[in-house]
Amino acid sequence: MGEEDRQCKRSAGPNRWRCSEKASPGKSYCDKHLAQQIQNQKKKRNQTHSDTSERKKKVMEQSACYNKIERVDSGEGQSTSAPSTSPNAM
Repeated sequence: MGEEDRQCKRSAGPNRWRCSEKASPGKSYCDKHLAQQIQNQKKKRNQTHSDTSERKKKVMEQSACYNKIERVDSGEGQSTSAPSTSPNAM
């Protein structure tokens, strides 16, 4: 059995269907299933990235809210009146 006679490894598990296409040269899967693998890897990578950025957003929002509370409690962030000009200062 030569390299060109290899069958695609894609299956639905033991004792289930198996792809009947020939594997691409030097690969274990046919062109169709190689493309599927690449597409699924990209989706997974993008989802992982978006999950990470969503978690970062949440942490930043929570810390921003915490910082606002802290500033209000310490008296920062409250508006102070503008310095008044006295007639003697002129």
